[in-house]
Amino acid sequence: MTTLSSPARTLPAQYRMRRFQREDIPAIVRLINRYAEALQDPDRTDAADIENYYYAPDFNADEDLWIITDADGALIAKAEIEWGSGENGRNWGNAMIDPSVNDPDLLAYLVEMTDQDMRDRAAAKFPNGQALSVERYSTPTETMPTEYYLSVGYRHVRSYYHMGVDLMALGEIEPLVLPEGLEVRPVTPDQLPQIHASYSEAFEDHWGWAKRSYEEWKHYAVESPGSNTSLWRIAWDGDQIASVAINRPFSEEVPQKGWISTIATRRQWRRKGLAFMLLRDSFRVLRDAGFTWAGLGVDSASLTNAVALYERAGMHVEIRYDGYAKMIRGEWLPIYPQE
Repeated sequence: MTTLSSPARTLPAQYRMRRFQREDIPAIVRLINRYAEALQDPDRTDAADIENYYYAPDFNADEDLWIITDADGALIAKAEIEWGSGENGRNWGNAMIDPSVNDPDLLAYLVEMTDQDMRDRAAAKFPNGQALSVERYSTPTETMPTEYYLSVGYRHVRSYYHMGVDLMALGEIEPLVLPEGLEVRPVTPDQLPQIHASYSEAFEDHWGWAKRSYEEWKHYAVESPGSNTSLWRIAWDGDQIASVAINRPFSEEVPQKGWISTIATRRQWRRKGLAFMLLRDSFRVLRDAGFTWAGLGVDSASLTNAVALYERAGMHVEIRYDGYAKMIRGEWLPIYPQE
């Protein structure tokens, strides 16, 4: 267990803090879903997805997750750290408090505590001395965390959308017709390393991108609950992958929703409309599989103008998440807006 330096604030006396235990997962699911409901975010999570995340190869729940309870032991908040690979210096923090509690003093403590913990551990995790940031997110309606982040040196750096589409309202979806020489093939296990490599290459010029190892990618894309490669749409040009759409069920809590977790085209095959074609074909595949709704997440300032493409395909913005960053070591990373 990590020993923490004392943050500037102290935990308010009415709360207790301890480390995560596996049996906390059902209460964490309820917390996350109550929080989403308060934000009017239509997404919901389930126990299988939370367990998959907390026991992923790139997350250490024993060191990077804290549980906050009231005096009676009821879980009312959580705080966590997600360390990046070190490739670009980005890391993430999250403090989530039950909407019925919504205590600004607790929020301030959890943010300061996790920020300090990252500073304390940065030298051991990244001994090369590179600049490191922490990013946090809030929606435009969450004035308390937003105002607090800005008051302690965070800057707004980026915004992201969750977009959705009513699959049942799309009518007939045009058959997939790819440019000459390209075809969609069923996914086989031996293709997975090449799919991972192609996906990684396609995202190289995206803002703030850092590569994920094959094992980490496989954990989320292939081994996560509900993953089904028959829903994927992989466009091949001979023995080369041109474009990738990875689709899956969203969660057991929202069984009618499919999720497009990845859609990307390698640079050589761009400007042929492949992303639009695979997106529309993903809608068809998901609807044929029984889903009535589909969603995805997107950078609002995507260099490939992805938001406009998704809107043209029939999607709309459901909710916006604003990202705020602060440096925990070194000068501001060049990817962030400068003051």
